[in-house]
Amino acid sequence: MTQIGKFNPLLWLAVVLTALTLVNCSQKADLQKQMSGKWEERVTHEAVVLKFDGTSKTVSVDGKTYPATIEDMDQEKGELRLKVQNGGTEPEVWVMTQLWEDSDRFNIVMEKPDRKLVLIPRKG
Repeated sequence: MTQIGKFNPLLWLAVVLTALTLVNCSQKADLQKQMSGKWEERVTHEAVVLKFDGTSKTVSVDGKTYPATIEDMDQEKGELRLKVQNGGTEPEVWVMTQLWEDSDRFNIVMEKPDRKLVLIPRKG
């Protein structure tokens, strides 16, 4: 009997692992959708709400909402570069970077000109 007619467990395993890898990569690629949501600063517990998945992009920090535009997106690094209108004469560049804990959980490092915040998912 030829190999084509037989069940080959190694080939099946390779197909399953390839499919799982592709699914995992495609999930990590949608940065705007993944980062959108309610977060809080890890130490000070400041509330941060990120809205990147719609047409109107905003960043809310401790109750103050700022309009934002996505300047650049690096999916490989898990990084969004934003121009944020914070009330000054020129927009500031804020960088949001995913910091993966494991294959399905991440925090966000939010770098602003004046400080760096580590955001964790907000409960509730």
